[in-house]
Parts: sequence; structure tokens; C-alpha cells
Amino acid sequence: PFRFRYRNEEGQAVEERLNMKPLGDFFVKDQISLSKGMTLVINNGSLSEDEQLILLFSDEKNRAFSIPIMGPSDQIEYVFTSDQIKNLSEGKGQLYVVKKQSKVKEDNNRSISSNVEFYSKTLEIYIEK
Repeated sequence: PFRFRYRNEEGQAVEERLNMKPLGDFFVKDQISLSKGMTLVINNGSLSEDEQLILLFSDEKNRAFSIPIMGPSDQIEYVFTSDQIKNLSEGKGQLYVVKKQSKVKEDNNRSISSNVEFYSKTLEIYIEK
């Protein structure tokens, strides 16, 4: 949890708390195939309504491609068709995952907006034809 404090208009100390479950380890099940698709398993990969995952791929030529996954989702295994990954390049690459949470909280005369992001470690991948 992340806590932040501020003083309201009356000078009172107010504390807000943000919570987002971090990502666990993740891996590609079997292989990434441009013709067959891919299955990605993300431990702690379930998402609440205000969360999303962004899969960020890069190839040997430093070209980037992303796939967003919007919440809610109670799964940890995500299946992508060949059409969804068709912009990836065959060969070596890297994948990392960003988990995002965006909230707006209305409370009396206050409106609190928060954006939290969690970045995973980079996973070396190989994309087959």
C-alpha cells in the first residue's frame, strides 16, 4: 500500500491509501508462434475493474508493440490469437508487463484521482513463424 497525506481546507491532516496487488512471475506457456498465437501466464494477474495490463514487446531491431488487457478479469492465463500478435517480428525479443490502476474517488467536497503503475522484470522471448 502507498499512503499519502495532505491538509484539507480546514487544516486537518488527511491520509489516503492506495492499494494495488503487484504482479507475480510470468511466463509464456509453450511458445510464441505467429501462426498459432501465444498463451501468457501471469501469477497475480487477475484485474479489478479499474486495472489493466499492458504487454510491451520489443524485437532485435528495437521496434515496440503493445497489447492492452482491460479489467475486470479473474484469470491468470491469457490467450492471444495469431491475429492479435501479428505485428510481432520473428526472432528474439523481450517482453515486460505493466499493471496500471486508475481511480477517481469523490468524497464530500473532494475529488481524488490516482494512477498507480507496476513494472515487471523483462522476459527474454523467441517468436516463431
